[in-house]
Amino acid sequence: MPKRARDDDGDDGARSVRPKVDKPVPGPVKPTNASQKAKSWVPQERETHKLVKLTPARPFTSVPPGSSATSSRRAQTLNYFLISRRSTLGSYLRRCKAVVLESKHKTIHLSAMGAAIPLLLQITASLPHVLPYDRSKIAIEVKTGTVCVKDERVPNDEEEDVELRTRDKSTLNVVVRIDGGDPETPAEASKKRRKSKKTRKESSPDAMEE
Repeated sequence: MPKRARDDDGDDGARSVRPKVDKPVPGPVKPTNASQKAKSWVPQERETHKLVKLTPARPFTSVPPGSSATSSRRAQTLNYFLISRRSTLGSYLRRCKAVVLESKHKTIHLSAMGAAIPLLLQITASLPHVLPYDRSKIAIEVKTGTVCVKDERVPNDEEEDVELRTRDKSTLNVVVRIDGGDPETPAEASKKRRKSKKTRKESSPDAMEE
């Protein structure tokens, strides 16, 4: 019986055993396009109402009472600005500078509400650097407040009634005066007198007893 030939290393020709390798653990299955499409077809809850935000009342009128928008009295309200996020910081600074230099106003009224308040703060901080006046001649008055705004909750069903909801929004009013500001108008003087009269009436002893 012939003998089995040996290798040069002295092995007897037996097969070598390979070491076992652990199989990788499968990870989470990635969603396929088919599964994503199936999820997108899941019926969602239908909205029964639509929210309509009503325009809040302006803090000041853009046109003086009893005058048209194209009259010469329109220049009296050029120094009143209602700040909105639709315009940029540079645009408001240029308009304020034009009102002071071209229209010769020495008082600027600025008002903002809600999300526009940070923009008004930037304008207030930048105006003294833009106006060609000494900073000691520029006085800034800041007032905070709250205003009540209304929203309409309109139902999709025409048979249901429209609901009116109210909510509070923060406001910020800034008055910038240069060299003492513009002279006081008769309307502003009468308004100030009515306000002081009302304050004295509320602080009177008879009102406190009630």
